[in-house]
Amino acid sequence: MNTEQLQEQVNQLEERVAILEQKVAAKEKRPFGTPLEEVKKLMGKPFERSEETIEKMLSIIGIGEGPEDLSVNLRAYLRGEKK
Repeated sequence: MNTEQLQEQVNQLEERVAILEQKVAAKEKRPFGTPLEEVKKLMGKPFERSEETIEKMLSIIGIGEGPEDLSVNLRAYLRGEKK
């Protein structure tokens, strides 16, 4: 490689570094959290879930099981003991 080729490669690398620095700086300026517009878009298109998936998720969560007030027999409930 001659000097001109090396200088061209260095210039290309410097351009790439400058582009990456701009991208990082743009991300740092973004406020904490997700912008409201993105949230509205996500909420506007709810996920498609099958009946089977919904039943599976509800069984994992355990909705409707156990005492209304968890402080009653809390340890037994969390251990899965049935009365």
